[in-house]
Amino acid sequence: MASKNFIAIKNSLGAQSITFLNQVHGINGFCVKTSSKSLELRERDGDFLVTKERGVAIGVLTADCLPIVLFDKKNCGVGVVHAGWRGSVKNISLKALEMMQKEFGTNPADVIAYFGPSARVCCYEVGRDFEVSALCERGNKFFFDNTNFNYLQLLEAGVLEENIEKKYNLCTICSELYHSYRRDRDRSGRQATVVVLR
Repeated sequence: MASKNFIAIKNSLGAQSITFLNQVHGINGFCVKTSSKSLELRERDGDFLVTKERGVAIGVLTADCLPIVLFDKKNCGVGVVHAGWRGSVKNISLKALEMMQKEFGTNPADVIAYFGPSARVCCYEVGRDFEVSALCERGNKFFFDNTNFNYLQLLEAGVLEENIEKKYNLCTICSELYHSYRRDRDRSGRQATVVVLR
């Protein structure tokens, strides 16, 4: 995605700055505080961002991985997570929640979680050696439910069931509305999930 696209996103949101990481399918993230830069693109390796600063946009790029937005409605802090299968099995959504607890005093019961478009269990085929829970077997094939995997983790961490919103979690593979690396390989673009506090 070209820099001009990020600038256009920042301007459309009325944000002072916008930050995206160089995503590496890991579990590291950063707290974005007041920044002198209006644009920080892939200057640091990581897969989640949190902030409590108003006017500071943070985002992740996905094309089958699960984007998760975590909003602390009491302390007005927010996080955005790039949850691929590698990050998910290492509890990346919980790592982001833990940073929000450390930085903002977040109580998981006050968090609203939004799951964005991603590869769903209907299409997310994995190999037999994929040793993780949340697998579904159909016709001698195995499919990973990354959405449910993260959903259960957040529930266990104390996020309330009624505060986890999945209506935006459409399948990127079988819906032509979204970019999908598994479907289109190197021709695939990326979805940007961006959040800013006003």
